[in-house]
Amino acid sequence: MTLEMLLAEFDGLIQAPADVEKLNATILQWAVQGRLVPQCADDEPLGKLLDRIEAERVELVKSGKISKPKKIPIVKPIEIPYDVPPSWRWVRLPEIYHSHGQKKPDKTFTYIDVSSIDNQQGVIGDDLQVLDPGEAPSRARKLVAKGTVIYSTVRPYLLNIAIVDRDFEPEPIVSTAFAVMHPFSGIYNKYLYYYLRSQPFIDFVELQMSGMAYPAISDSKLNKGLFPLPPLAEQKRIVARVDELLGQTAVLAQQLQSVNEQRRGVHTAVLHQLTQPERKTSEVSQTSEVSPSKVSPDTADLLFRNFDRFYVDADTIAELKQAILQTAVQGRLVPQDERDEDAAVLLERIAAQNELEIENQQRPYIPIELVCDVRGGIQKSKNRRPDKNPIRYLTVAHVQRNWIDFSDERFFEVYPDELEKWRLLTGDNLVVEGNGSADHIGRTAIFRGEIENCVHQNHLIRVRPSQDLLEPEYLNLFLNSPEGRDEMLERSRTTSGLFNLSVGRIKTIQVPLPPPGEQRRIVAKVDELFALCDQLAGQLTSAENGREQLLEAVLAQAT
Repeated sequence: MTLEMLLAEFDGLIQAPADVEKLNATILQWAVQGRLVPQCADDEPLGKLLDRIEAERVELVKSGKISKPKKIPIVKPIEIPYDVPPSWRWVRLPEIYHSHGQKKPDKTFTYIDVSSIDNQQGVIGDDLQVLDPGEAPSRARKLVAKGTVIYSTVRPYLLNIAIVDRDFEPEPIVSTAFAVMHPFSGIYNKYLYYYLRSQPFIDFVELQMSGMAYPAISDSKLNKGLFPLPPLAEQKRIVARVDELLGQTAVLAQQLQSVNEQRRGVHTAVLHQLTQPERKTSEVSQTSEVSPSKVSPDTADLLFRNFDRFYVDADTIAELKQAILQTAVQGRLVPQDERDEDAAVLLERIAAQNELEIENQQRPYIPIELVCDVRGGIQKSKNRRPDKNPIRYLTVAHVQRNWIDFSDERFFEVYPDELEKWRLLTGDNLVVEGNGSADHIGRTAIFRGEIENCVHQNHLIRVRPSQDLLEPEYLNLFLNSPEGRDEMLERSRTTSGLFNLSVGRIKTIQVPLPPPGEQRRIVAKVDELFALCDQLAGQLTSAENGREQLLEAVLAQAT
């Protein structure tokens, strides 16, 4: 496979920033394998290049600019990680660079620390400290010059690598957290830089580094590393090609970001249109009032049935489901039916049952206590033995959002005369009281009679609707909607900053109460749309898995 073919494949496969990173990694891997540009017979033979490097090393030692190097072990065939072109040679890193030594700062200097590196661009930033000797950190020791490559040996996986690309005034000194590599004249510093960022070298470092909180590789272990050395002219051709290709992938990444931002904008606009009622300003009073639905049920239905055109990210499906619930409890998901019981008649029934006066509204909000029996659960104690009169009971851990996990069976003793009082019935909504954290407050699910005899502990609150007034599924839908969750969160706040619901607080939650017939239609419509969401999510997951497998196959063929 040629690189052009690879790029053509990637054009259809790239959907995420991680894909661009994989493409960049592939380009670097090709580069250091000698597969990115052709070899040229006219290039200076590598033997002459190595002779020039050795002559330069000897001259630097003679002039006192560097110390006499230790003997460098030869590269054994068993150490070679992969094959390179015949015109290349594997050498050890110390064969291709030298350091500039160390000193304790004795005059004003420019300090370059690991935080000074832009590890995305591979450059040294402009915001550098200029320090006096007395201000020098203990790590400020290593000398560098223009052209030096610096490599952070602390948390090396972050790839804090850069080329000293300019002269600094006052003199630059870098942290001892860097390995300092000043290439000999036959080594192109940018080729060295790209190799240090390539996967083969990353793999080598991962095997050599140690430490848990701040993994690091010592200079001595780093110097065991191998380096695939091409002729100098080929090094420059490789760098030019890598620069060109990484420029193209940068453009690709920007295009991908733009497309994803557009999709996210459409997603946000659709959710806003679905969930925000329109506000009109009275010409007389200039006061703002909420108008009927901005999106009619027919329009909402059309949007939902075409949302596969807007949604290509499975992560947004959860937000879409919340929008469906919000639209549902606002009375904007299904049309009203004249045959439904009038709201005024419904209110009169509720008022009569509770011996109260309730203000007539077109779409009333009713405190839960007027249409539900709200009760806490049984307090677990050591006196209730699980081996005597054992009855299944549910805990907070069993109740997830909108479903109950029955896999973890738990029992405790329930006395015969208690069972009828505490036994759960089909349609009971179970609400998590909370444990001080806002994340767990108000998690709600319906008990649907899965277990014949089952009770619940006191940290779960049972909300049992009067089924001639409030459908259990509609109540569950509301409590799990953004509006219902906000209601519970607001009521759960305590002066200590913790969050906790109680039977009394749940009783005061205001639930929007359409006629029972409309409640059933809302539940049916939500079920239908959630099924569409799940179907779309499944399709997206399947497509994403297929794309990733194809991507990995292309990369495997490429490398």
